Amino acid sequence: MVKFHSSTDYLKVLTGGPWMILGLYLSVERWRPNFNPNTHRVSSVVAWVCIPSLPAQHYHVGILKMVGDQIGRTVWIDIPTQQADRAQFARIAIELDLTKTLEARVNFWGVWYHIVFEDLS
Repeated sequence: MVKFHSSTDYLKVLTGGPWMILGLYLSVERWRPNFNPNTHRVSSVVAWVCIPSLPAQHYHVGILKMVGDQIGRTVWIDIPTQQADRAQFARIAIELDLTKTLEARVNFWGVWYHIVFEDLS
């Protein structure tokens, strides 16, 4: 267990993976009450999701959070996406539920958008 005093460091560790130590993946999750490492099974992961071709009018933090929450739980929206500096794709860190099938698209306001999961294999 690791405690962060800086929210910047916390977000960097939570969204910066996948992390490997000696060739093995290290699972990083936010803390949950009653966590027991002896019985815990990894059921979620934070991953970056890219949404190409999302219209520029949707590049607003509130709207992007709604889009991200359709995929999982929005953790962070990268700065270029927040500032609409990069129009090629929106990039959102999302906590994904690994017990559910990952969909390759998301429906937002009646339109289907293709999504790309970074570093998941």
